[in-house]
Amino acid sequence: SSKIQKMEQELSSQNQSVIRNDVDISSLQKTLATHTELLHRVETEKLERHKLEDIFKRDIMWIKYKTESLTSRVSNIQCNQSDPCLYKSSSLSASVEHQVSQHDEMLSVHEVRLADMDLRFQVLETASYNGRLIWKIQQYDRQKRDAISGKTLSLYSQPFYTSSFGYKMCARVYLNGDGMGKG
Repeated sequence: SSKIQKMEQELSSQNQSVIRNDVDISSLQKTLATHTELLHRVETEKLERHKLEDIFKRDIMWIKYKTESLTSRVSNIQCNQSDPCLYKSSSLSASVEHQVSQHDEMLSVHEVRLADMDLRFQVLETASYNGRLIWKIQQYDRQKRDAISGKTLSLYSQPFYTSSFGYKMCARVYLNGDGMGKG
């Protein structure tokens, strides 16, 4: 009878352990599903950004080509003109100069947008969603010299998250210390 009770207690304890393990597995499966969905979303955004980056690069190359072509045409026209004043007064030169300036403006806009997309892509690529931050400080020696000279007092890390749907944070470091700990 005591052996049966002892065995029943052990069986009850093991059943409770199995139930706890089932709950843990269920929780882990939900977390895995959330992370899988998040990873899929990040990969989709990454692909879209790569496509946009390729489009911007092609646009920039096309604008550079057109600008070079127009510059070449303007140079040829200038060389073929016998009277420089005649060239400057012609409507053709004004049109070409206008096109060149428009292409230059478009080129600068695309370069800014490409740089912005690149920065966003880098931030997305390095974002952490598990509450941990791995921060590699580029050109540490130069950054340290800047901190000592007072040029750059602190640095901010890329953003990271406490969890998939958690708080967004970033870290700040004073390479030469701050306040009482300076130097």
